[in-house]
Amino acid sequence: MWLDDPFQWRLRSALSEKILGNEQRNVWDVWMRGTFALANEQGAAGRFGVAAMGVDRVVGEDLLVGGFVEADTMIRDWSDASALLRGGWMAGGYATMRVLDNVYVDLMGSGGSSAGITQARGIEGRFAADTG
Repeated sequence: MWLDDPFQWRLRSALSEKILGNEQRNVWDVWMRGTFALANEQGAAGRFGVAAMGVDRVVGEDLLVGGFVEADTMIRDWSDASALLRGGWMAGGYATMRVLDNVYVDLMGSGGSSAGITQARGIEGRFAADTG
């Protein structure tokens, strides 16, 4: 019988609470996202990837605050032996506030850095940039 299995009992109990609207609202949210792409056009081949992770929290009824970290990389090769390799990171915070029933304001601030190497006709160059 299903009452003999504690897992099924917990599952059915949680579903019943959700259906009845008695479920506690979770104020924390952890999220991740990522993108990977391959490109091959006009003699150039490349790879691009970005991954991000964050956490946010509901504060009261009208405010959500959170933070995130993100990393990305890009490699691009041309048929004439030219190439570009770069990578970077970014971190920051964000907030969403309800100002009216169906009107929200989103704010975000972030900073990070990137660095790369480019090569063309046997000459190599390096670059770096900081944001913030």
